Amino acid sequence: MKFYEMGIVLKHPWEQVVQSFWQRYPNPYSKHVLTEDTVQRELVSGKLRSVRFLTKTGQGPRWADKFVPHQLVGIIEESIVDPKKQSLTTYTRNIGYNKIVSITEKVEYHQDPTNPQQTLVQRQAWIESQFHIGTLRRPIEAFIYDRFRKNCTKASNGFQWVLSKMWTKEPVNSPVILNDIALEAARRATTIASHANARLSS
Repeated sequence: MKFYEMGIVLKHPWEQVVQSFWQRYPNPYSKHVLTEDTVQRELVSGKLRSVRFLTKTGQGPRWADKFVPHQLVGIIEESIVDPKKQSLTTYTRNIGYNKIVSITEKVEYHQDPTNPQQTLVQRQAWIESQFHIGTLRRPIEAFIYDRFRKNCTKASNGFQWVLSKMWTKEPVNSPVILNDIALEAARRATTIASHANARLSS
């Protein structure tokens, strides 16, 4: 098993971060994220609990092609918003290819106690392979760890992009912003279609 941890500071109040969290896709840094759907949302003891399903794609090592023919994986994201504690906690895990590798991620967003105009983000992830060929487990974990680390950087940059677009003085409905979102949505639709065609032809 490999453990990953990273902390960052977002230069926005917690309330803005939470509102932007639900709108962080699409963005120019999220090309590996294809779809997102909310499947459950409920209010429990003053806390908002949501469950979302996402599909992501990524290129694996060539030797893994015969084990993973389609580079498309489903992700379950559970989140809990606690307005009293001013915290947002998310738990994410893959539900595809988990016999090859499982990734469990926890991210916590808290208002900075020393500066209410900032939000502290703490990300933790556990990466473990249960692949039936034991000698490949460590290489798989090492590859996924490196890929996950790079995607975390992209996720942080993408979230910063969304925060900037939503909360700067520039109008949110700026044609440039709408064009960026439209282009990214079109790209994702094309990618989904190509994956669907690949499955039908296989």
